[in-house]
Amino acid sequence: MITKAKLAPYLLPFCLFLLLIACNPSDHSGTTTKFSGKVVNALDVMSEIIASDTIFLLDHTEEDAIELVTNAITREGEYEFVHDRKSMFIYLKPGTSLKLETDYNLFYRSMKFEGETAPHNRYLLRKHMLDQNYPEEKELYFLPVSEFMKRAEELRVAKLELLQSMKDSINDEAFFMTTR
Repeated sequence: MITKAKLAPYLLPFCLFLLLIACNPSDHSGTTTKFSGKVVNALDVMSEIIASDTIFLLDHTEEDAIELVTNAITREGEYEFVHDRKSMFIYLKPGTSLKLETDYNLFYRSMKFEGETAPHNRYLLRKHMLDQNYPEEKELYFLPVSEFMKRAEELRVAKLELLQSMKDSINDEAFFMTTR
C-alpha cells in the first residue's frame, strides 16, 4: 500500500516536471529583436510598443531616436506602436530588426520602414490609410442601403487590390493569415 509519506519526496520533482511541460518555452526565447527609428517633431518623449501582455516603453534621445533591443518578442505578429495620441499596428518577428522613421505632424504619410519586415509594415500602413478613407463601420450601418452597399464594395475591392499588389513582395502566407 502506498502512503502519503512514501509519495511526499516525489511530489515536488513531479510538480516541477509538470510545470516545465506546461510552460513549453518558445523556439524564439533568447532571439534578439531590434526596433529602432526616429519620430521628428515629437510632442512626447516616450513611445510604447504594446503587446497583448506587455508594454515596452521607448525613451527618445535628444535626436528624437528610439530603440528597443529585446528577446521578449517571442511571437511574430502585430504589435501596437503608440506615440502620444497616434498609433499604428506594426509587424514584428523574433530575430529580425525593423527601423521606423516618421514626422509626428505627418505621422502616417511620412512613415518609412527598413528591415526584414519592412514590406509587411508597408502593407499594414497602406491598409490603415485605406481604412481612414472610409467611415467607421458603425457609421456605415446608418447609411441608406444603396450607399452602404456601394461603400462596402469599394472598400472590399480596394483591400483586395492592395492584398494582390503586396502579396508578391511579402511572400509569407502566415502573415496574411494572422493580420487584422
